[in-house]
Amino acid sequence: MIPRFQPPRPVRWTLVALAAPVLLLAAAPGTPPYKDASLPADQRVADLLSRMTLEEKVAQVTALWNKSGLSDEKGAFAPDKAKTTIPHGIGQIARPSEARDTGGQGPGVRGPRESGRFMNDLQKWLRETTRLGIPAMTHEEALHGLAAPKGTHFPIPIGLASSWDPDLVERIMSAAALEALDAHAKSHPHGRLAEEREALAVDALAREGRTDEARARAIRFRTTYPSSVFAGVVD
Repeated sequence: MIPRFQPPRPVRWTLVALAAPVLLLAAAPGTPPYKDASLPADQRVADLLSRMTLEEKVAQVTALWNKSGLSDEKGAFAPDKAKTTIPHGIGQIARPSEARDTGGQGPGVRGPRESGRFMNDLQKWLRETTRLGIPAMTHEEALHGLAAPKGTHFPIPIGLASSWDPDLVERIMSAAALEALDAHAKSHPHGRLAEEREALAVDALAREGRTDEARARAIRFRTTYPSSVFAGVVD
């Protein structure tokens, strides 16, 4: 008879430690499939969609920007207002640093810590109060640096394009992404997306205006500029 293998005690504890995360992945009894992280994404999405009402689906393709109707006069999250403004949830809070309802008292912006606290409170409310508990997406703009309080503003896109230096553009956008992470991730565990709106050909029609957001008329640089931007943000 082959004797049963008994690993030494230190090895045994190591195996238990490695197995623990696997056990933690198992969903609690009664957890709906869409909340079960161990299931394939397609299955979770299908389950969630089957449960959503029309109002909840519309809410998920809706975004709120400044004067969102979700905060008090000090800029803090206001649950009572949220019950009226977003009873079915919300897809995205655009630029939380600007989405402050002050009632005309003081500036309508939030600093990094205020933004983090606001979004944490909002996400907690969405997950615990709305019927399906879907958290919201959020973003800040970074067309030429993080466009939020305490963010660094670099030259406008047409100015950056005039440098003819893709490596410089990549370093600039890396700085914007790092500022977004440093300024917000510490106080906002749900993360924040430093969003770059690629206005590649906004100057093609002058009547559209905002030509300062154009990259360049030269085709060669217009095609390399976006790669530098995205590489900077992602890296």
